[in-house]
Amino acid sequence: MSSKHKRHKSDSRHERKHTNRDNYREKNSNRDRHRSDKYDKHTRGGTSHRNMSEDKLAQLLAMGASTALLQGGVDGRAEHQSHYPFEEHPALLQKNGTRTTSQLTAMLDFRKMNNIHDPTKEEKDLAEYIKNAKSFLWRGLPTAQAAIIDWNAYYEHAKLLTIQHVNKCLQSNRNTQDQMKVLLKHTAEANMAPTASEDNVAQATSHYAIPLVTDDPWAEGDNEVANIQKLAESSFTQAQLKTKEGKADVDQAVASITRSLKFLRTLLNHTFLLLLIQTSTNQSAKDLRRVFDEHAHAQTLLSAEHRKPFLAPDIIKHIKDHCLTDNLRKATSIESTFNKSIRPEGMPLLKWLQTFRHPLALHKKAKGASYTYTKEIERSLWKLHFAKQITGAEQTLILTHSRRSQ
Repeated sequence: MSSKHKRHKSDSRHERKHTNRDNYREKNSNRDRHRSDKYDKHTRGGTSHRNMSEDKLAQLLAMGASTALLQGGVDGRAEHQSHYPFEEHPALLQKNGTRTTSQLTAMLDFRKMNNIHDPTKEEKDLAEYIKNAKSFLWRGLPTAQAAIIDWNAYYEHAKLLTIQHVNKCLQSNRNTQDQMKVLLKHTAEANMAPTASEDNVAQATSHYAIPLVTDDPWAEGDNEVANIQKLAESSFTQAQLKTKEGKADVDQAVASITRSLKFLRTLLNHTFLLLLIQTSTNQSAKDLRRVFDEHAHAQTLLSAEHRKPFLAPDIIKHIKDHCLTDNLRKATSIESTFNKSIRPEGMPLLKWLQTFRHPLALHKKAKGASYTYTKEIERSLWKLHFAKQITGAEQTLILTHSRRSQ
């Protein structure tokens, strides 16, 4: 075969190869285009909602009801209607995206640590912090109600931790406006304030913010308009308040304080709800989520102007209405702890006496102010049990000391 025929045969084979490849591409292209046109109505490259379980679809619909973008589209108002807090509010994060270290975050870090059962002298404080952090736990349920005094104690500490955390985050943030800093304050005494009693907790809380915030951190108070007006006027002299320019400045300050306070309460509500979720039992956290889902669903039935965000008062109301019981059962439980108390070998007498102080204070709260503690009641409640576990020498010492004091 001549070189001319060989070259012609090779060109024909090469041409057929390219033709077959082009035909294959066109065939598959038409098939993919047809498949895309057929299924694009439902999928658009995703999963058809018909393939989802009813629970998953219901969960997505609930989330859609609380998402401004999905409610109004990209051109709609990005108005925050309802939000279940899974993480720290973005306005409280540092520039690198981490949380600011505060009493709240420290408590959460201690909760993640393992208990120290036999602490050394150096580990004693750490073991106590871990134990106390893990005891800060909300466990109330509609089917397993908690005592009122348990909720009151939890709430006061949660309120203090929330205000202190938001305060510290905003104070350390350079972008925080001066008007916001007027609403918050910080003193050295607040970090040192004891938190053993409710009075001290309330006192420590007042160190972190003005009464306008501490009295009702979650929602607008009854006299809030008048209080804001008074706060705005406090920055001006009486002469300035009488002038037209001064009145205009006051009006501007009122508007600024109102905006700042509204945003501040958004941060406080978010932080409180997040803290409540993070320090609840699994069952209690599920109950909180159920309350949120019901709220979110109810908002979808309302027009946009009547929708309300999910706030701390919503969950507080649910807890007070459905998850609390009277303190009678709590008082009975405390009485049993007295009888079960055992004095460890080598424990000093004074320390053994101090172990009764905290449960006795709780017992008095559970019984209420109207309950009278007679000598006979105190004797049967704890004094006999205390006396059974002290030595004869210690009894003699106590009698000698009581005679001298008389």
